[in-house]
Amino acid sequence: MEDGNLLIFELVCDVLGEPAHHYDTKCQANWDCPVCSASKNMEDEGDGKHNLEVNYELGVYKCWACPDDARTHGTLYKLIKQYGNPKHLKMYELLRPAEKEVVKTVKAFEGLPPEFMLLETATRILPQVRAAYDYLNKRGLEDAIIHRYGLGVCIFGKYDGCIIVPSYGADGSCNYFVGRRYVPGRVKYKNPEADKYQIVFNEYLIDWSKPVWLVEGPFDHLVVDNSIPLLGKYLSEKLWNLLYEKAVTVVVALDPDAKDRQLNLYKQLNTGRLRGLVHYCDNDTASDFSDLNRDHGRQWLDEFRCRCLQQYSDFELSHAA
Repeated sequence: MEDGNLLIFELVCDVLGEPAHHYDTKCQANWDCPVCSASKNMEDEGDGKHNLEVNYELGVYKCWACPDDARTHGTLYKLIKQYGNPKHLKMYELLRPAEKEVVKTVKAFEGLPPEFMLLETATRILPQVRAAYDYLNKRGLEDAIIHRYGLGVCIFGKYDGCIIVPSYGADGSCNYFVGRRYVPGRVKYKNPEADKYQIVFNEYLIDWSKPVWLVEGPFDHLVVDNSIPLLGKYLSEKLWNLLYEKAVTVVVALDPDAKDRQLNLYKQLNTGRLRGLVHYCDNDTASDFSDLNRDHGRQWLDEFRCRCLQQYSDFELSHAA
């Protein structure tokens, strides 16, 4: 290991503590991710997963568990600036090589895959189409939902083996889609490289005169009327502005494993014009809405959601965990 790399490694250790693994021949080491640990209320001890990987020769880092929208990746300069102190940052500026900012090129959305077939018009003679229907039906998604949301399937090409959930903007044009594998595979979701933060998923379906439900994933969206999936746990600036401008009521309803982020999102929205118009859906089960629909049916799910609605006072918010 070169002396410069060793000094940078020691500097990162001073910021993050001792690594769980260190591969000095690769100039690479692993730590517990601060973001993942904080989401589990384990900031002090770490979550023990060691998913934050740093290459101190290249000057980059990435958490392999955080979703893309957590933005837990980039240059070491960014990492040290966020978790170190001014002295750490000054030392890194003196030590670092000509650091190149890692910029991910985001492609323009190019439309639905050329292999896309609408499920409701696809022939069920094809075994792949039957398998897609079986997968959806087992999740409690019947023909009415398949029709309403224009669900499709790809049986070859880049999205082979995927259910396609398209998104359409307020003008009715397709602006994004989510691909969910219905056959066994390591990766569950396969999405386009377009920027999902520049769209509001299925905005054309939203009735702004009714409560708007914010959910995490596309399959929660399919079973919750008047909902917008965040496609993660974070609120884009575009969606925040749209809610602030148009919503009469907002219900924050993330998955049960995201209580802290849900409360933070509630606080973020419950301000200004929206103060008093934001509700919190306290799902105390271990299942998301998609799974609850699969296990209990749509009527039960709708009644359950109504029972879970809460509205915090300022006092309760100030004392919430």
